[in-house]
Formats: sequence, structure tokens, C-alpha cells
Amino acid sequence: MSQISLYAIKPRFVARLDAIVVSCAAHGVGPNTVTLAAVPIAIAAGLVLVAGTRWPMVWVAIAPLMLLLMSVNAVDGALARRTGRSTPRGAVINELVDRFGDLAVLIPGFVLAPAWTVTAAIVATLLAETVALVSWGAIGRRGLVGVMGKPDRAMTIAAGALAAVALGPTPFFYAYLTIAVGSSIATVQRTAWVVRHAD
Repeated sequence: MSQISLYAIKPRFVARLDAIVVSCAAHGVGPNTVTLAAVPIAIAAGLVLVAGTRWPMVWVAIAPLMLLLMSVNAVDGALARRTGRSTPRGAVINELVDRFGDLAVLIPGFVLAPAWTVTAAIVATLLAETVALVSWGAIGRRGLVGVMGKPDRAMTIAAGALAAVALGPTPFFYAYLTIAVGSSIATVQRTAWVVRHAD
């Protein structure tokens, strides 16, 4: 299955961050430290989403926060590979922080969009990521295929936030709905990928 998610450009994105990876390695910054740096960024993004219901202009901060979150996520793995510090514990920390980041920007949707839309987005996201983990355990590779990966979710929220600055909260409905539908499709695509490669 060809990759039709923003994951397809991840190698080029990581390459552009190489100077940061090199600097972290030179200063003894560990990959787990970089991974954990995503926690306050995700919290900040969630707080900004909620604060925007009172001060809509703060939603312009969501796009750079999402970009920063994706950058941290790219740097930690690249740093682990460069320094030979890829470990099972690091993988667990990475997965937990990733899911925390997902929830940090999805849960605030309950004050931005209809509850059913946000609930669907959360459930579909967790299902898609669970299938990716199942593939990791079954065949040793994460099946990060499909139309709605983590960077796609981040950019969808960012786009909704930017539109909401001018239009009010309504674009968030479409953002969370897009995530729900896209992640549901990705779940099916990832499941098919795992079944095919597990034979």
C-alpha cells in the first residue's frame, strides 16, 4: 500500500531537523528527554484550544504548536537511531507520550464541537494506533499506513483552528469529523496491511 499520509514526507522532514539532532547528540541530550518534551507542548496546545473559546485569536498559536510537536516527535527517533540508544523502554515512553499528545488535543474538542464528533475522533484515533501497535508485536514493524496518521491529525486540528479565528468554532466540527472518518479508514487500511504481511 502506498503511503498517502503526511508520513510519506517524514524522511525529508527529519532531514531538515538533522542539525537539531546533531546538537542534541553533542550535548548529551537523550532521546527520552526529547520525547518527554512533547508533554508540555501538548498540554499547551490543549489549553490554547480551550482558551480560544474566550479569546479566538489565540487559536493562531495552534499551528506552530502542532509543528513543534511533530518536530519533537521526529527528533527523538532520529536521535535514538543516531546515538544507538533505541531501547524497549524508550519505545514504551514514546508510545505513551504520543497517545497523551493525541488526547491532549482531542479532548478539548468537547468544548469546541458536538460531543459525538469528538468521541468518534478519539475512538477512531485510538483504534488506528492500536492496530499499528498490533502490527509491531506481530511482525516487528509498525503499520503506519493509511490516510490519517499522527501528522495528518495534527495538521487537521491546526487548519481547523486557523479557520476558527475568522469563522468561529464551526470549523472544529469539520476538523474532528475529518479525523474520525480518516482514522476509521486508516484502521481498516492498517488492519488489511497487518493481515497481508503477517501471512
